[in-house]
Amino acid sequence: MIHSPPISKISMPPPSSTHSSVSQARVAVRARPLSSAEQTRGGKEFVKLSSINRTVSLGINETGKCFTFDSVYDSKLSQNDLYNDLSRPLLSSFLEGYNATILAYGQTGSGKTYTMGSEDHHGDDFDPESKGLLPRFMEDIFLSIKNINNQKEDATSENDKSVDFTVSASIS
Repeated sequence: MIHSPPISKISMPPPSSTHSSVSQARVAVRARPLSSAEQTRGGKEFVKLSSINRTVSLGINETGKCFTFDSVYDSKLSQNDLYNDLSRPLLSSFLEGYNATILAYGQTGSGKTYTMGSEDHHGDDFDPESKGLLPRFMEDIFLSIKNINNQKEDATSENDKSVDFTVSASIS
């Protein structure tokens, strides 16, 4: 029996250093590992990922299809490394007033909830490493705002002190 591990797609605008008058979207793909139930049933990985070539190949031989993305991440990548590579570059753009969107798209069971971090985390068994992109981004937003406000308090000019932030988020 061959199972295809679901894939999460994450779409994001370019980092701050590439601002232009044209809006861009980048698409990254992250595959999750086979679940224990899939492994118990004898499932095998059907998707081959190459982060170097930025490709995802479907099929077990050369007759399969191959797709190229802006970034490709395998199931071994930690949540923290994924955040640092994908989401952290958006933070400076966001704080400069640009919109920042991270969108997870995929079939049921593809790992969207895990990747984004919108699953319920309660109790003593919570592993901080499993924290997803959204909670990490929100923590960094408020930490950055706090740091900016601390710098503004130390400013000598009144013009340097006037910064207001309004943060809104939507998770559906």
